[in-house]
Amino acid sequence: MLKPSLALVLMLATPALAQTADTVVATVNGEEITLGQMIAMKDGMGDEATGNLPAPALWDLMLDQMIRQTAVGQEKPTS
Repeated sequence: MLKPSLALVLMLATPALAQTADTVVATVNGEEITLGQMIAMKDGMGDEATGNLPAPALWDLMLDQMIRQTAVGQEKPTS
């Protein structure tokens, strides 16, 4: 069975404008998350991490994780 490339799915999932690695897919308190970051995240994951998830579900999970990581990284330490 053919597995579509996530990069291709990511490109198709965003609006049909000029999509590059710099295409912003989310913004967290002014900090942008780009398509390139999403692709890098996917490239760093093994097949066992992604399982048999359909591409749209994988996209949603990855984007949620990126948003959470960005928000946590923005938190100021409490004294």
